[in-house]
Order: sequence, then structure tokens, then C-alpha cells
Amino acid sequence: MAPAIHLAQDGFPVTEKLVREFDEEKSALEQFSVSNRIFLSNRRNKNHSYKVGDIFRQPELAATLERIAKNGAADFYRGKTARMIVADMQSNGGIITADDLANYRPKIREVLRAHYQIGAHGWDVLTSPPPSSGGVAIIEALNILRQTQLKGWGDLQSVRMVLEAMRRVFADRAAYLADPDYSDIPVAGLISDCYARELFATIDPQYASSSQEIKAGTPHACGSAHQSVAPNTVVSLGEGPHTTHFSVVDAAGNAVASTYTLNDSYGSHATSSAGFLLNDEMDDFTTQPGVPNALFGLLQSDANSIAPHHRPLSSMTPTMLLRDGKLSFVTGSPGGPTIISATLLSVINWMCLGMDAQAAINAPRFHHQWLPDEVVLEKEFSPAFEQALNTNGYATKRKGHIGLVNAIGIDPQTSDRLGAADPRDRGSAVGY
Repeated sequence: MAPAIHLAQDGFPVTEKLVREFDEEKSALEQFSVSNRIFLSNRRNKNHSYKVGDIFRQPELAATLERIAKNGAADFYRGKTARMIVADMQSNGGIITADDLANYRPKIREVLRAHYQIGAHGWDVLTSPPPSSGGVAIIEALNILRQTQLKGWGDLQSVRMVLEAMRRVFADRAAYLADPDYSDIPVAGLISDCYARELFATIDPQYASSSQEIKAGTPHACGSAHQSVAPNTVVSLGEGPHTTHFSVVDAAGNAVASTYTLNDSYGSHATSSAGFLLNDEMDDFTTQPGVPNALFGLLQSDANSIAPHHRPLSSMTPTMLLRDGKLSFVTGSPGGPTIISATLLSVINWMCLGMDAQAAINAPRFHHQWLPDEVVLEKEFSPAFEQALNTNGYATKRKGHIGLVNAIGIDPQTSDRLGAADPRDRGSAVGY
């Protein structure tokens, strides 16, 4: 039996954190009968709510996973699981039809790639293309930052430079990023050195920019419109309430960086009779251009408006680094727009600052997304450092954690795979 089926069928002990999540989400989950039955009622304990140590089982999900294991993806799109989804929709006012599922096709897109020479070593960044905004943002930020010297996150000027790069990257995200099948996105311009030099020239070396004055740039002149688990495997996995990222590298050097999401915590809170939660990814579309979205306060253009067949903009940023042509680092994170900041910082820590894998994940994080015009700091930054930012013109606020990065670094001397789980939560790194 596959591990996932076994886990769903036989269950696992409920943790204190899971009990807390069920309680926090109770009012939303209990609106849907299937969600209420699966997540809020312990069927082996006279339907009482779950307590720490109870076994949480998902027999409906186990049956669905067994069908997919036997029949492949066709079961989800055209088989029994598809029929269950359509029946759920029809009985709950949904609009997904059998034709919608049968006609759906995933899109395979070319990764974005950028090259950097750091000392004696050549580095290649491989990251996600639109409709994710993450890869464009990572490369655009790295291109800006290659024009300055970063010393570490105890250095005020280094933090300032990254914040200003983030500010400009998110301004461009709001203006330009959307589904490339339906919008002309100036990807080549956004990730060009030419454009990065223009943006870097707008950064005041002494004082904070204002997001009211910083707007999206004009990247078009700098590029064309388009650019377009085995033996001895290490896995680094962390699951957030909305998004999950895992990194995998096996003995042969095959690697996976995978980020997937429900969007909000427990998605839409509606659960299919097939046993899985339904997402609320519609919030990643623009319903009113210029108005922040509900969950993360992001501004987006009308190019990301809801329309048939369109895929919503996301911030997911699964990323790999090559060092002198060889796999060196696999990284990514959950966290909405903070995915971009957390992943960017992990890349800088490994590639530019020479940290080992765990130090690259443990290092303190900060975030700026253009609007609202504020810097988000983790608690590790001292009050004196925060005050220095305030004196430089930055409004600040604190957050418990930014992202949950789970990464794997490859030791260039021994080729050992070093799994690094984020200590901010219950992530783990294991070898097989």
C-alpha cells in the first residue's frame, strides 16, 4: 500500500497544533456537512471533537487515492472521483461540470533561468515562470542586488537594499504579472540587467523610498515581450496552513522543488465527498483592480481579472540553484507574498553569503510588498535595529514568522545532501 493511502486509511495521532487549527476553523468548517464530519467529529468517539492523541483517519480520501493509484489521473478528471466532484457541485450551487474536468489540461512551461558569476563560481538560478510571479520577482531582485555588496542581516544597509529591491519588484508584480496565455507580460525586460540597472539607480543610498512615489517601471525597452522518492533520497518538507512546499534530491541528482496551495487556511472550507478540501484560489484573481485582495493585501492589475480558462497569478516560487553546472540548492516556501521574500533570502544566504543549508533557513527574515508601505520583521531583529530602520524612514511591524522554507543543499566537496527544515514550524528533513 502506498504511504499516502496508508496514512489516510490508518490515520495519525492528532497534535496540539491540529486541535488548535480545527478549533480556529470551526465556524467555517461546520458550514459544510462533509467538512464538519471529517474535521470536527471524531467518528470513533461518539462524534466528539478531536483531542490530542486521538487518531485522525480519512477513509474517503484513502478510497480516492486508491482509485487514482489504480486508474491514474483519468479517475480524477473522467472517472468516479470526477463524478463525485460534479455531484458535490450540483448539490451545493457550484458551477464545475463534467466537461470542465474532462477538458482540463495542465500547462507545461519553460523555467526561468538567470546566470550569476560570484567569485570563481558560476551560478544558475532555475525558477518558476508566470502565471507564478515568484520566479520573475526572484530574478529581478537578484539583478538589482548584484550591483551592491550584501554583508548580512545585521547590517542595516544590506537589509535596506533588499527592502528597496522588494519594493520595486512588487510594484512591477502588481502592474504586469498575470496568465501569459492571455496577457503580454514583459518577462524578458523585467529580468534583464538593463532594467535592473535602471531600478537600482532609483534607490536612495541613505533614506527609504516612498511606495506612493515608486510605481511600476518600464521594462519593455530592455527586452522583448515574452520569454516564454527513491533510495538515497533526501526530502525536506514543511506544510503551512494554506500552502505546502517540499524539496527532494535523490542519489542520482534528480531533484524536485514543489509548491502547491489551497490559498486560504483550509481553502474554501468545503470538502468534496471524495475526501479532499476544495481551494479558494479565486482570491488570487483581481476582482477590483487597485483594491487589495482579501487574504494578503496584494494589488493586481485588470490583466489578472477573472475570465474563462484563465489561470490566476500566484506567488509560489519553487527554485533550484546550480553551482558550476551542478545541482547545489533546492528551495521554496509557503506564505502568500512572503513566499517571494523567504525564498529570495534563502537563495541569497546560500549563494551570496556562503551560509550552510540550515543556517540559510534559520537566518532572520524580513518582507516588503510595496503596498502597504511597511517592513515586516521577524522577532529576531533587535529593537535597536528596528529603530534604525524607522530613523531611515521605514514603517515597521513584527510577525511571528515569514515563510516556512524547506531546502536541500549539496556540499560541493562531498556531494552530501543536506536537508534543512525550517525551525519556525514542524517541518522535517529525512533521508531514505
